[in-house]
Amino acid sequence: MKIRISPLDDPSVAKDISDRFNDAVQYRKEIKESQWLVNESAVYSKDATMGTGDIDTSEVGIRDRLIQQQSRDMNDTPNVVINYVAHNIRMLHAQMSANPPVVTARPANTDIESKRRAKAAGHVIDYGRKQFRIQEHVDLCNLSTLLYGTGYVLSCWNPLAGKVKGYNPETGEIEMTGQISVYSPDIWNIWLDPLAKRQEDIRFFIEKQQIPLDLAKAMFPKHWQILLEQSNPANGDGSSFAEGLKDVNRRQEQYCYVYKYYETGLPVNAMQGRFCFLDKAGEVIGSVKLNPYQFSEIENSVDENEQEAVPTFPIARLPLHILTDVDVPNQVYGNSFIDWVVESQDAMNRLDSMRLDNVRSAGVVRMVMDSSSNIPEDKITDDAYDIILTEGNQTPHYINPPNLFSDVNVLRDTLRTSIDELSGINDAMKGVSQRETSGYQMTYATNQANMVRRRLFNKYILFVEDLYQFYLNICVKYWDIPKTIQVVGSEDAYTTLDIKGQDIAFGYSVEVDYGTNFSLDPTTKRQELLELREALTEGGMTPQQFVKALALGDTENSVDMMQVCANRQEEIFLKMIRENVYIAPLPKGDHAKYLAYANEYVDGSQFRDLTEQQKALIYKHIDEREKLAGSQASPDPAQGAAPADPMAAAMGGGAPAMPPMGPMG
Repeated sequence: MKIRISPLDDPSVAKDISDRFNDAVQYRKEIKESQWLVNESAVYSKDATMGTGDIDTSEVGIRDRLIQQQSRDMNDTPNVVINYVAHNIRMLHAQMSANPPVVTARPANTDIESKRRAKAAGHVIDYGRKQFRIQEHVDLCNLSTLLYGTGYVLSCWNPLAGKVKGYNPETGEIEMTGQISVYSPDIWNIWLDPLAKRQEDIRFFIEKQQIPLDLAKAMFPKHWQILLEQSNPANGDGSSFAEGLKDVNRRQEQYCYVYKYYETGLPVNAMQGRFCFLDKAGEVIGSVKLNPYQFSEIENSVDENEQEAVPTFPIARLPLHILTDVDVPNQVYGNSFIDWVVESQDAMNRLDSMRLDNVRSAGVVRMVMDSSSNIPEDKITDDAYDIILTEGNQTPHYINPPNLFSDVNVLRDTLRTSIDELSGINDAMKGVSQRETSGYQMTYATNQANMVRRRLFNKYILFVEDLYQFYLNICVKYWDIPKTIQVVGSEDAYTTLDIKGQDIAFGYSVEVDYGTNFSLDPTTKRQELLELREALTEGGMTPQQFVKALALGDTENSVDMMQVCANRQEEIFLKMIRENVYIAPLPKGDHAKYLAYANEYVDGSQFRDLTEQQKALIYKHIDEREKLAGSQASPDPAQGAAPADPMAAAMGGGAPAMPPMGPMG
């Protein structure tokens, strides 16, 4: 089927984008923003109660509410807030941060070229994790997901970053090389397609970005005045706790807000997407352009011959990666467990405040006397005593503070238990155990608590995989000249290499595994290593390497040391195959471990696909290494048996030592 699409400069395109902007803003405001404010108050506010009724979510209303809150915090008597919701958020956030997923690039097949590309892609992944702090921004996204139910990470190409590529002092124009940018935006600054029911259905999203006034003048010389006027505090700027708090203590520097519109590849835009800037009213600034994130898939990428790899028609993609907690049918936005526990936390805060008021009243003495007692008021000098005069003949007595009902404590315990249960946290996760609880039961209880988040962990794996795949696509597209990167690879080896985008264009796949590496927490990691001690030592790890692994805080190099011989043998085979030359094994080394890998290699499909000449080289290498291994196992008979006495060996004699002589006489 053929359809006719509208050009980018068609006025109807800008009108459609403006309508989509207004619909997305209104949709999120109606279904999410009120609950997001309640969740923020439950975790970060110092108030004892969180109002869950109607809340003014306009920008001006948020700003006024923050000012009132600051006034209450400074003047009112403090309330009691034992925030278990914040505690559970921190615990779950730390759990996801302490066990990051393992991202690897695996070759698409067993040929040498695919392995080389997969290894290069693995180095680029390690480089991005350290250089652009990808895992740090993933952790921030996890916090947003737990707090609001939805979290984002943006992976973009920033043309205004990097190094200076050219500068013309006459015209004042400067050109930058550009640089990859990975960050987790504020959830209040992202609006999604309101018609999307799944993440795959999202046609567009909008990002709100704050830029300084001088940059706004340089980027939008004809529109910066409108942007500055829309950012006036009188109009309300800032749409979250963080932004509103900045407005309370506003600085002298002026800034503007601009909105970025990203549209994915659709048939109506020839699969090339659209991109433009918007102002606060939804009007297009400048012209509508193509989505800069267009990537081609490579056909016949499993072939070793690069000439047969054919790129497909480029398709635009969205640089937004979404992670949600609790799924909501027919909706991309997710829910948070705080939506359920906030009422319990609010009721518990009220109970604690009531108990505190009762304790305060116990320190105030109130005496009741007859009004005819005629006691001068100036005779009472202690302010802690209050005298209440009454009519009638009453015996003077004291008023005791009322006792709390016993059900108050029971109700509080019930509320606290409900918060932990709805959060998916039990005593085993907190380290609380009965005296006779076994380690297996503790582990089982922890796993059952994490079962509530099994769906979140599954989406977490897909989220990280999509993020790194998009990051590699950006590298392929924008690293058109060789780029020097430095990474610390396996075996603690520091590697420096030059990589161009086409070196990692195809021939591998990105794989993400969660829960397969050691924890980052040193105490937890040592416990895991001790539990696997027998398996690790039988697998080839020496006691010295095991002790070293217990002391270090790495997550992968401890096991890599067991693969040193296998890696060296693989390098020898690859060099022999690539250059068609024979490489003899060195006389020294752990030949048994070299042979273990060599025998596995011969049984694999990669050896099956080699030429007869290459197979002959490998067979010859294995035969010579087997002879060296045999010579290590049995000593040379020509040298004789080893002397039984070490002193005789040291003196050069092979005869047994003379027995000691008995006493003389």
